[in-house]
Amino acid sequence: DDVWLYPDSIRIKVALDDGEITGFNAKDFLISHKKRDLPKPKLTLEKAKASLNPNVKVQETRLALVTNELSQEVLCYEILGTIENDTFRMFINTEDGTEEKVQKMKSAEPIYNDL
Repeated sequence: DDVWLYPDSIRIKVALDDGEITGFNAKDFLISHKKRDLPKPKLTLEKAKASLNPNVKVQETRLALVTNELSQEVLCYEILGTIENDTFRMFINTEDGTEEKVQKMKSAEPIYNDL
């Protein structure tokens, strides 16, 4: 249902010059994959966005299942946004609006204002 399942991640490294696969990791998928009944979000996306720093320019949003610091799976809104020249990925809990994770993306990530 259009929810990204990060605990089931499969990572593939691909060479940029010829497209050859240079690395593969399916450990997370093999350990975590199972049938899940995901809850409906109690918090709207608009309320989740309202909890962000007012300087964040939201670029993308989606629903995502992540593992929190207590190793519990949590349904979140994943929000990609920019503040000046930095790009951030923020995960807001859909149940209570708790900020589960904030990640500053590496400089190799595209800056949305430059696209």
